[in-house]
Amino acid sequence: MGSESAGTTMNYFLDDRINKAQILFPGVGCFLIAVFLGAALHASYSRDNLAKLQAQNQWVPQHSL
Repeated sequence: MGSESAGTTMNYFLDDRINKAQILFPGVGCFLIAVFLGAALHASYSRDNLAKLQAQNQWVPQHSL
């Protein structure tokens, strides 16, 4: 799979007709930034939800069996 990726990358550099590296690589960069921001936001929401649930559980009386 790695060699296919390297070959595809070289093709974008060498092909002057349709696939322009000047257009492709900034788009890939923006996509990766969006993926990492989305992952960070998801992690933040998960931590926030966990904190809210833990705070809510402090007010629930604990019944012993």
